[in-house]
Amino acid sequence: MTKKRLAAFFAAILAAIGLWTKPKPPQPLPGPSPTPEASASPSASPGVSPLPTPPLAYLCQLEPSQEPMVCTENPSDPPDYPQFQDAVMSAQDMAEENGFVKDGLVRPSTRAYTSEVTRLLRVMGYCATNELLEDEVMVKNSNSFSESYDIVTSHGQPWTKYAAICRHARF
Repeated sequence: MTKKRLAAFFAAILAAIGLWTKPKPPQPLPGPSPTPEASASPSASPGVSPLPTPPLAYLCQLEPSQEPMVCTENPSDPPDYPQFQDAVMSAQDMAEENGFVKDGLVRPSTRAYTSEVTRLLRVMGYCATNELLEDEVMVKNSNSFSESYDIVTSHGQPWTKYAAICRHARF
């Protein structure tokens, strides 16, 4: 083989290996297409790229709790230790990465930030809402209890404060 043919042969081999090892894009999950969900997340804010609405499989499948509830504010004793705090903090970190925190302040608004954290918690498989209080999110994975987290200070800074636990779930 000539040098040109040998070089072309190796180039073809390397190209084939590159195509073979190149990761394939993820395939969509089978099932119904996502239903649009009302969201207060910004769509025209610079630096913010909104994520798509999660598939129905990621939306809360639990009906609202119909049982009487008792809530404990500022819980600190067992068995009231937070169950969802790590998930809430992860969602806050992702919201910051998505551009909802700039210069230490939530942007473009408290409601947009809590809506994004709520959406991310739903994508993680939790039932979540921010509809009762503007600066809080509530999380549950069953109707036996829910937890509330204050996630924005009165000065517009993100934080995580375990605010309440409700037995049965508040929503």
